[in-house]
Amino acid sequence: PDTVEPFCRGLAAPPAAPGKPVEGASVALDDIPRAIEDAGASIVILAGGHEHQEAMAPALARLHFSGVPVVAAAEVWAWLEERLPLEALTPGLFLHQPGFGAVHWTLFNRVTRIVDVVASLGLMVILSPVFLLALVAIRLFQGAPVFYRQERVGQYGRTFTLYKLRTMRRDAERDSGPTFAARADRRVTPVGAFLRRFRIDEMPQLWNILKGEMSLVGPRPERPTFVAELSEALPFYSFRLAVPPGLSGWAQVNHPYAANLEDHRRKLEFDLYFIRERSMRLYLLTLLRTVSAMLVGARTRPRKPSLSPSVEHRPVAPARSSS
Repeated sequence: PDTVEPFCRGLAAPPAAPGKPVEGASVALDDIPRAIEDAGASIVILAGGHEHQEAMAPALARLHFSGVPVVAAAEVWAWLEERLPLEALTPGLFLHQPGFGAVHWTLFNRVTRIVDVVASLGLMVILSPVFLLALVAIRLFQGAPVFYRQERVGQYGRTFTLYKLRTMRRDAERDSGPTFAARADRRVTPVGAFLRRFRIDEMPQLWNILKGEMSLVGPRPERPTFVAELSEALPFYSFRLAVPPGLSGWAQVNHPYAANLEDHRRKLEFDLYFIRERSMRLYLLTLLRTVSAMLVGARTRPRKPSLSPSVEHRPVAPARSSS
């Protein structure tokens, strides 16, 4: 019940929610068909723990083949919010989900690599005047060094040197040590704030992309210290390393800053969705949202996707797998 009740509230929260959820955590397995008929439900959502799924499998299979679909809660959130909530994931999903096999999709990897190289070279030429002006501004108002180099973790855990234009004070980590950047970070200089607003500070990473260390779209690379800490705190965090890190990413355009563990948890959910769905549609959509943010100079969170009002759904009855 501790998991199912919040799930029901969350499912009913979107304005375009497909139906009224009915909690089924306290319903015995043999009574589920009758509860579904009484509630007028058309689908069963499996939420909560997964320790008794094997015992539930026969009853749920009978429901599924009798015409009442049984779906995992993770699939519902993937549909509603284009993210995969960690509490609804199990190790088995990564082994049996066809979508996660896309990390080895050779054609997609080759096509995106070509796009990465061509786009990076084109951006280097087009944005070279902006880049030179940024270099001059940093040198005049902040002094040397102009560039900022930092070790980051890339695909398969390989480390590489990431390049950025310096936007913080030279002594930014002298007192506090390595710290995540915040939305209103006091360590950022006035010039740096402008560069960050329009993402000009990220331009040197086009060189990382040309070298094959990064892609235009993917999970943002983190420092080794942070990767170790977050891998300990968040399940499946290391799975982000299955694909190349990105200059921008699905998590970046949906949840720009991560100042605490909960923010990193939410960003991981978007990253895992991108890794599972890895498609040209999502790749290009992320690029378009990134360009939009650069042009307007804002890092706002996009509105959650709305569901089609033309699709009719009857109430939803979640079932808890630990029943």
